[in-house]
Amino acid sequence: MSDQPEELRVSDLLNRQVLDRQTTDEHGRIDRVWMHPPAHRVLGFLCKQGLIRGEFSAFRLDQLHALGDDSVVLEAAPQPANPEKVDRLESLLQHEVWTDAGLHIGKIVDCRFDRQTGYISAYLVSPHGWRGVAGMLWDLDPQLVLSYGQARVLVAELDPEALPVYEAGLTEAVAGSEPDYRHLLGDLRQRARHWKQELKLQVSKVKEQAQEVLAQVQEVREQAQQPLDWEDATPQPLTTIAEDGEDWDAAETALQPLPELRPKSAAIAPPAQPLIPPEAWDDDDPWV
Repeated sequence: MSDQPEELRVSDLLNRQVLDRQTTDEHGRIDRVWMHPPAHRVLGFLCKQGLIRGEFSAFRLDQLHALGDDSVVLEAAPQPANPEKVDRLESLLQHEVWTDAGLHIGKIVDCRFDRQTGYISAYLVSPHGWRGVAGMLWDLDPQLVLSYGQARVLVAELDPEALPVYEAGLTEAVAGSEPDYRHLLGDLRQRARHWKQELKLQVSKVKEQAQEVLAQVQEVREQAQQPLDWEDATPQPLTTIAEDGEDWDAAETALQPLPELRPKSAAIAPPAQPLIPPEAWDDDDPWV
């Protein structure tokens, strides 16, 4: 543990695999930082497991046991985190930095914090313009922060050129009239190793997500190929049903001829006997 750094950056932990020291179980990868901006303090991190379900779990900073090249080892298992609460977590990372005088300085891309207490010693600001593209980073004292919102941080009026340089990037090597090409080459190699490591982590993450999607598709495909669980999927002939002793006579009824129909004329034929007998006729009736 003596070789573990006392000061960490958020970028040192993001996207790293999370392992439980006791059970060796994997809890996904670190997805975001758990911060308390009013106190400028890092409290812990959120790890995410799975692409489809996207289950989150949280662990405190004091649970961090060791930081390796590819993983983070925890002393205890993380606690399940409510996704709604995760979305409400505040962070100043990726916030634009503006001075009180309206000057756009750059963007907060990282921060340095104490591993034991979590207090942030400096926010790392990428300058606005070509120097930010070249990789320069400034140290911004948290005490200079006046207020913050959803996307911006307002700091006290200052001269950006007076901010301490945390990382010069490529600007230092090409600033002089006689640049040190060896220093430039060494810086490029260092950045190439860093980008290679980041690319390796991203590729590993994409592979895990792709494997999970394939597993979900295979599960759906297997469920679709299963036969339907019908009690009587094969229809039986009528004779077989009748022989089984069912309480109906469908087979015999289906084979009986239809009854002979009488013609319509027979249905309206006059009766064989008159309705009024002849002896009841009255000869005196004038209508006869």
